[in-house]
Amino acid sequence: MPTNLTPRELGILQRYVLIGAALGLYYGIFYTPSGTDPDYGSAIVLSLLAALITVAIRFWKKRPSFSIMLRAYGETLILFLVFMLTLAARTYIVQLGGKIALVVFTTVVGCGMGYGLATRKVSA
Repeated sequence: MPTNLTPRELGILQRYVLIGAALGLYYGIFYTPSGTDPDYGSAIVLSLLAALITVAIRFWKKRPSFSIMLRAYGETLILFLVFMLTLAARTYIVQLGGKIALVVFTTVVGCGMGYGLATRKVSA
């Protein structure tokens, strides 16, 4: 964590991490198994498409360089992949460690995603 944050930037970081933790906690507590095996292939394909559409909309009529668009696509893809693969992995986490392990797992992943989004926002 950077040590030279202003109080405003620190507040943004704290809010994003807490919101990520709350969403992760929600996805852990209210998860009920569907009875089907997770499909990681569709999670990856959906992440690829969602990142492409998100970056296309974000840079619509802005004409940034290709390297900026490629970096934004990579960052967005990582966030979507983590989210979608976490949702798909919940079935196995419940089988391995039970409901408490699932709640801890989704909360920690939510904190990490919140931190990642906050650092993108603070550095922008």
